[in-house]
Amino acid sequence: MLSGLGACVHTVDRRPVVYETPPPEPQQIIVQTSPTYRYWGAHLIPDAWGGGWCLIEGVHDHDYAPVYPEHYRYESGVYYYSAPVVVTYWDVHPDPYGGWCYLHGSHTHNYHPPRHHHAHFQWDRNTHRYT
Repeated sequence: MLSGLGACVHTVDRRPVVYETPPPEPQQIIVQTSPTYRYWGAHLIPDAWGGGWCLIEGVHDHDYAPVYPEHYRYESGVYYYSAPVVVTYWDVHPDPYGGWCYLHGSHTHNYHPPRHHHAHFQWDRNTHRYT
C-alpha cells in the first residue's frame, strides 16, 4: 500500500566538470645585457669607441670600461677621472674662456674643447688630437 506521502523527484542540473589546463611550464628567458660603467663628468673615450673626450656633465653611463683604470677614482659605483687633463690640439682653436689660442701645429692644453664649439672639432684617432 502506498502512503499519502507522494514521492517528489527534483532534477538538478549537474554542471560539467571543467578541468583547467595547467599553466605552461616556465620558460627560461635569457636577456643579454652588456656591462654598464658609470662615470661622472668629462673622461677619456677608448679609441675602439671613437676616442677623444666625453664631455657629458654629471653622472652618466657608457658600455665601455676605462682604458686606464689608474686614471680614475672609483667610488660608490662611479668612475671619477682624476688624472691631469692633457688635450692635444692642432692649430688655432677657441679656449673655454671666450678667447682663442693662436698656436700653430700640435700643442696641448689642460682643457677640453668648449662645449659650444665641440661640433667644430674632430678627434683624429691616428694622432690622438683634435683638429
